[in-house]
Amino acid sequence: MANWQYRINFTDSREAYDKDGDLQKMALAHVIKIKELIESVKKDLRRTIREMAKELENEILPMFEEVAENEDMDVDDYDNALECLYDWADTPLDRQWAGKKMCWVETMLKEKIEVTPTAQAE
Repeated sequence: MANWQYRINFTDSREAYDKDGDLQKMALAHVIKIKELIESVKKDLRRTIREMAKELENEILPMFEEVAENEDMDVDDYDNALECLYDWADTPLDRQWAGKKMCWVETMLKEKIEVTPTAQAE
């Protein structure tokens, strides 16, 4: 597994979206967390990583802000912004296999999965 330098967790806002279906509210929650991440990344001592904060702030954050502010935006627009964030986050920071990567983006819901048998052995 990669050595992630930062982590951003969208689980709570994804769970809320699954309950209320409010895409703009979820995108706004993401905007807030991305801004917090940008501030952390800007403080990093490594110039390469500080440069990546500019890309996040100038290119990716505005995509989420647009979804948050515009009710005409839909899930496809949100998915496009999220895909760009994933690409940014997955940037390798060294030449090692499974080496340093920029940021872990957590979006998985923590739900209990129940297993029920579908067939009985005879």
